[in-house]
Amino acid sequence: MKYSIFFVGILFFSFFSCEKSAINSLQENNDLKLEEMNLSMEPSDQFFKELSSIYNGKDFVHSPLSIQLALYMALNGADGVTKKEIKNLLGESGNADLVINQKVKSIQAYFNELLDKGTIDIANAGFYDKNRVNLNADFSTILNDYFGASIGELDFKSEEAVAEINNWASDNTNGKIEKILESISDEEILFLLNAIYLNADWDYPFDPEATRADKFYVSDQKESEVDFMFKDGGFEYLNNDMLSLVRMPLSDTSLYAWFIMPKNVSLQEWNKEFRYANLQSYSKDLNSGRLMVFLPKYKTKMHQNLNSILVEMGMPTAFDPSKSDFTNLGEVNTGQNIYLSRVIHDAFLQVDEKGVEGAAVTSVGFGVTSLPPVVKFDRPFAYFIVDAQTDIPLFAGQFYNNPSTDEW
Repeated sequence: MKYSIFFVGILFFSFFSCEKSAINSLQENNDLKLEEMNLSMEPSDQFFKELSSIYNGKDFVHSPLSIQLALYMALNGADGVTKKEIKNLLGESGNADLVINQKVKSIQAYFNELLDKGTIDIANAGFYDKNRVNLNADFSTILNDYFGASIGELDFKSEEAVAEINNWASDNTNGKIEKILESISDEEILFLLNAIYLNADWDYPFDPEATRADKFYVSDQKESEVDFMFKDGGFEYLNNDMLSLVRMPLSDTSLYAWFIMPKNVSLQEWNKEFRYANLQSYSKDLNSGRLMVFLPKYKTKMHQNLNSILVEMGMPTAFDPSKSDFTNLGEVNTGQNIYLSRVIHDAFLQVDEKGVEGAAVTSVGFGVTSLPPVVKFDRPFAYFIVDAQTDIPLFAGQFYNNPSTDEW
């Protein structure tokens, strides 16, 4: 019987208020340097492209950062070709393990300290059955020292083990993701978990009294109805023959939310060509001024196995029981090989006038003598939540008003 290592990326995201900027965080902690936050954008580009293809015509949301942090944990247990493939995927070829782990530690500290009144919490944990595997002491130390991961021993044959792991998921997502496991198989020896939780208000919230139901054009042949939030105010935007784009600040401009609706091509075609570097290009051409914005009020949930995506992206060996090399992780008590059986990613997103689950707040309008331009996101659009200083994407997805699941 083969044994497996199992990773679960868990995340939840919403909006509440904050006034502290990323610059302040960097100035207050001299150990954190902006140049240390240079995560490769290539895996984030690929995750978005692959998920967009899988969820063609449907809503999805994911966290590129959460997925990458889970892979960085896996990297520390890998060796040989397996390690090389994971490094290549993460854009870390040629970088020493210590340098990589120090960077990851800085990134996590940066985001955990980024907001003042709002919250970004990054949590990691490991759960293993000592009757099935002996973890290497160095591997446990690295997870604790660089990822802040607590390592717990459980009896995987007991029902309490499933409950303990699900409780961790619920506790670290503010109860939004209550269950990640139904059971533990005889082959499972270790669970590594990453969770990202974000609370951040819009800098200038929408007026809930202005929210109205209207048509949303899923395609030329299909219409639906959604609740559109409305705001008449100052925005950064692009509105041309190619696309409509609005960039909205969160948490005193520590984060930005991008909403992009292509015009001459379908969202699916636009997504194929998208790169996160495009956001930097758009930034140079943004207009600033009064705009009337209609944005759907929505929530999205996703549960996705990433195995095939990661294989396609260049790390097949980790999933091959006969070729994988996780000898730096530990040793199975029966002497059998360790391989990566499943990489699962759960995500939840809800957007409303204030953020999520918050009291209504009235926005301030701007009065001028002529009507401003109007941008109405009434066709499928993409969205991105990006850190203002490092350009690291925390969350991304697309909206069709066509949920991939009815389970909430």
